[in-house]
Amino acid sequence: MKFYCINIKEATDRRAYCEKQFAGAGIEVQFVQGVNGRKLQLRHPLLASGKMGCYLSFMNLYEEIARAGGDELCVVFEDDIKLDDDFKAKLHDALQLLPADAEFSFIGWWADGQHYPQLKMQPVNEKWMRITSGIVWGNYGQLVNATGAAKMLDVMSEVKDNADEQIFQNVIAGHVKGYFLKEPIVHFTELFVSQTR
Repeated sequence: MKFYCINIKEATDRRAYCEKQFAGAGIEVQFVQGVNGRKLQLRHPLLASGKMGCYLSFMNLYEEIARAGGDELCVVFEDDIKLDDDFKAKLHDALQLLPADAEFSFIGWWADGQHYPQLKMQPVNEKWMRITSGIVWGNYGQLVNATGAAKMLDVMSEVKDNADEQIFQNVIAGHVKGYFLKEPIVHFTELFVSQTR
């Protein structure tokens, strides 16, 4: 299993924070350089430059995972995350029950109090569920294999919304086979909430 964390070169504080977390969790994570949309002054009619950079960062990593091929599962983190205590053990337990047909699943996600009751959730087993309708956010922690990455590249070839929304909606709609961990083990940290990309 490979672990990746998307991080733009300028965000050294985020990288240092994540490095400390990953070391504490006992996992070896490869940092991949994200696209700094603001610095590059990316233009798109639907997305601000920072969100466009985020979109391209995910697409670039999915391309790398898809190109590698094979069935190996990869874990993808953003750089503004907080890992659960005992993350490694919890991930191990979750993987034991991850359905074999999973291509792209979430170990970190969030729905606010307003939207959570509107989610249509189908339990799969004691750890995992499918969400078939509703609004969720946050790509804090993803599990993706080469097949899932290739499918995501295909369905996200046209920018229709921000990365979070398009990724989730493609899994919820079943365009990419995926599941949601019932109790997320990766969360958003507010340490960098004042920063913008």
